[in-house]
Amino acid sequence: MFKSILILLTNVLLLTNASGQTIIKGSFQSFPSTEFRIVYNQSALNDFQGEVLDKGQTNANGEFSTSFYLNSEQPVLLFISNQFLRLWAIPNTTLTVDETNKNKFYFSGQAAKQNNFLYQSGIMRPMGVAPMITSDSFAPLQQIAHLDSIEQRRWDLYKKSFAVNEVSNIFASYCKGEITHFSHFNKNQYILQNIYGQKRIRQEDIPSAYYHFWSKFELLNDSCLSDSYRNSVVDFIGYQATKRLHLFSDYPDREKYSETEFKIIDSLLADHPLTKERIKGEKLIFLINYFDIPRFVETQFENYKKEFPTSKYIDIIQKKWDKKNKITRLIPEFVLKDVSGKPFDIKSIRSKVVYIDFWGSWCKACLMQMPNSIQLQQRYKDKDVVFLFIDFYDTKENWLKAIKDKKITGLHVKAEKEDEIYFNEKFGIEQGFPRYALLDKKGVLITSSAPHPNDKELISLIDKYLSDK
Repeated sequence: MFKSILILLTNVLLLTNASGQTIIKGSFQSFPSTEFRIVYNQSALNDFQGEVLDKGQTNANGEFSTSFYLNSEQPVLLFISNQFLRLWAIPNTTLTVDETNKNKFYFSGQAAKQNNFLYQSGIMRPMGVAPMITSDSFAPLQQIAHLDSIEQRRWDLYKKSFAVNEVSNIFASYCKGEITHFSHFNKNQYILQNIYGQKRIRQEDIPSAYYHFWSKFELLNDSCLSDSYRNSVVDFIGYQATKRLHLFSDYPDREKYSETEFKIIDSLLADHPLTKERIKGEKLIFLINYFDIPRFVETQFENYKKEFPTSKYIDIIQKKWDKKNKITRLIPEFVLKDVSGKPFDIKSIRSKVVYIDFWGSWCKACLMQMPNSIQLQQRYKDKDVVFLFIDFYDTKENWLKAIKDKKITGLHVKAEKEDEIYFNEKFGIEQGFPRYALLDKKGVLITSSAPHPNDKELISLIDKYLSDK
């Protein structure tokens, strides 16, 4: 009898483990009767929106419970109101999340140790960790020290939280990505933002030993689920390409630069096929979205299909490529309101070359480019070139305030919610901002991926279409 019961219990446990059901429950005292959703697997395959595992609503006391199925342990995002927590979920476990104070959390259950570590280290809520020590001045040595301090604190907490071999290899790899590679990525981004964004440093301003951190770069296994790790790999590839081509502040010849990047990818990731598949796939999507180098993209896409014939990226790349080729050479027609509320018809500036800047007061990267745009306007002030700024996702007050505060000259119009579908279809604005487009004198869309205002290629492009009769 005892033996039969034991066999029955064993079978039940096996069935339960095979199901992989994960339960997350708890209470958010700050969010009573609030909708939430659980998302995972964010990538270019879904425009980084992720796949929804479950969604629901907290009750009047902020209590909630959700369940979903996973094949393996991994990070998931719990979105509630305008907040999110990057949780660690393990199949066939229950995790309890309790808000102990306003925006203070404690975790209990089988995955409690992992989640308490992620919360205490700041990895769970990355928006609460400032990767830049200052944005007001260039302070490279302080920046290195700042990120080294974050990295050291996180490793100290990791060693304090877990015994040797206490956590799975996949969680350990994830943490290494979110600790060490988070530091690598943000050290590299600090320089790039000061070169291309703020435009305030010269090569000699960078300490000779600044990039020493890249000497510590190491590839992790293909199963690493850390976004910071993947960002770090992409930046390392870009850094190596920049070194090979002896570049600094000038925008590179995009085709030559991309060709160099793909060669580095082939060499660097030869023994990491899954990472290589994802990075090459996302690189092709990036090039389609933001640049016009059709022959290079076509060649690399054909190579990609041969190298990864079953990749999920192939269908996405093909759709984006077809859409881009379809919208190029069309003649856009739209009417939007200007700063005084009067209708502006794009047809009214036919016979001029039109450089369109899609932007918003909320877009920091857009605002960083405005001084460059103003300089460019000075270059063409007596030429048949119109600089058209189309604002999106803004209130009228914020839009007008940004124009005034940033002293943005040019022709300004505002798109409303009902205009978004048209501009998504014709210009691909859903791909993200900043985004620029160029129309010729006949109103034909030359490119919906025009170079940024401080890119020398833009001058060549404008001059080419200015000379057309």
